[in-house]
Amino acid sequence: MTPGRHHVARRPPTPVAATTVTPERAENLQAGREVTQWAVLYYVSYMVAACYLLTNLLVGVVG
Repeated sequence: MTPGRHHVARRPPTPVAATTVTPERAENLQAGREVTQWAVLYYVSYMVAACYLLTNLLVGVVG
């Protein structure tokens, strides 16, 4: 073993138990995957603010 390096023993990954997906759970999973209009609005407003900030930073650096 080289000085300054520590050997870390790693365990093998634990297998994930198979779970049964009930119809209620499947509906909840599907509902969670849907994109709402609020999410689109939030993303668009975030991008507008980021572009505004980036433009102002570039104008400040160049000007």
